[in-house]
Amino acid sequence: CREAFRGGNTHANRMYAGYILHDVQSADRSSSYPDCQCNDRFPCTHFVQAEENSIQALEELLHRRRACLFRIRLQNVRLLDQSFGCPYIPVDKCRNLSGYVNDNGRILCADSLEITITDIDWSIIQSEYTFTDPKILVLYSARYGKLPRVLVNTTIEYYQKKTELKNVQGKE
Repeated sequence: CREAFRGGNTHANRMYAGYILHDVQSADRSSSYPDCQCNDRFPCTHFVQAEENSIQALEELLHRRRACLFRIRLQNVRLLDQSFGCPYIPVDKCRNLSGYVNDNGRILCADSLEITITDIDWSIIQSEYTFTDPKILVLYSARYGKLPRVLVNTTIEYYQKKTELKNVQGKE
């Protein structure tokens, strides 16, 4: 789990680094964490090692909507869109990395790499990169489920208290 841990996705776009851009817009998803905690599903059982380490075993688990945690080796890794400014695979999460191009800590391309990821990471990597010969080195799965009701209720309670204080003088 520690190998697969990944923080928020922030990255400087190499096409615009060092430039001052004008008329830029952004969007913020207000209270994203409480929303996810109350509405999304999370691994809710222990991760159990699969009997078989293969792409077919992974695909079967994904088809069954299981949470997956696995180490995978990829060859000939290439960003699908070379102009994409925020590549996903972090250099520091890779092992046995060879022949790679580093974009401020992210992989643009690599001859070979190994990385520990989740089913969510896998979906993103498949949408952003092309690669050959994926090999699962170790595979675990767990059941997805809602967070415990007591945790969801506490999240809602804290969120309500936070929003009641919004724009209240002296409660910044």
